[in-house]
Amino acid sequence: MSEYKFSNRVKIADKWSWVVSTLVTVVFFTASLLLTMHAEFSAIVAAGVGISIQFLLPYYVSMAVPADERQSLADHPTADDFHHGAVGGALLLGSLGGFVTMLVTTDLNISLLTGCFLAVIGFMPLRGMLPRR
Repeated sequence: MSEYKFSNRVKIADKWSWVVSTLVTVVFFTASLLLTMHAEFSAIVAAGVGISIQFLLPYYVSMAVPADERQSLADHPTADDFHHGAVGGALLLGSLGGFVTMLVTTDLNISLLTGCFLAVIGFMPLRGMLPRR
C-alpha cells in the first residue's frame, strides 16, 4: 500500500471519527444523565468517551494496515507524537470506570477521582501493550 493511500485512509477515518465520537458523546451523555441525574458529571464522562473514540478510530484504522506497510500515526502531518491508542484507551477506561463508580457510590468526588486514577494508571500498561507502529 502506498503512502498516499494510507494517508488518505487515515484522513477518512479521522473525518468519520469526528462524526462517530459526536454521536457517542451525545448518547453517552443522555444515558449517564438519565441514570445519575448529575449533568456536570455526565458531561465530563461523555466528553472523555467521545475524545477516546476520536483517538481510537484512526489508531485502529492505521493498525489494520499490514505491519510491513504500516506508517505510524505520529508520522502523519496532522498528528502529534504520542501513543494515540494508549491515550484513547486510557480515556475510555477512566470515563467508564468513573461512570460505574458513580452508579455504585453516587458520590461525585469519589467517581471523578476513580476515573482519573484509572485513566492515569491504565495508560502505563496500554502504552507498553499496544503497538505504536
